[in-house]
Amino acid sequence: MPGDAPASFDAFRYSRLREQPGNAQRHLFVMTDYNDLAFGYGKFACPGRFYAANEMRMMLAHMLICYDMRFPDGCGRPRNFTIDSDMYPDPATRLLIRKRSRFEDGMDELLTSVACVAV
Repeated sequence: MPGDAPASFDAFRYSRLREQPGNAQRHLFVMTDYNDLAFGYGKFACPGRFYAANEMRMMLAHMLICYDMRFPDGCGRPRNFTIDSDMYPDPATRLLIRKRSRFEDGMDELLTSVACVAV
């Protein structure tokens, strides 16, 4: 994994790497590289990776806008599982999810307009 301390979370790890000279178009989520094979590499790179990345962003944005999420009381962040070079959350972890009762002003209209465009 690029950067220092690969076992610790760093939300800006790839952002800092892109700030270095010559790296502006490297270390992007959809870019393929022999060090990061999530979408394949070379002539075997997934042609739908751009679509998949946008779908994941829309789902994540929807979850963050529409729902409150937290771990149950007394439970901290779950441990990670690693398989080869991939890292996964513990599938037995419980997460409390509650639909928000009210959005900020204008959020309903925003979600409706985005839903119409996405269809």
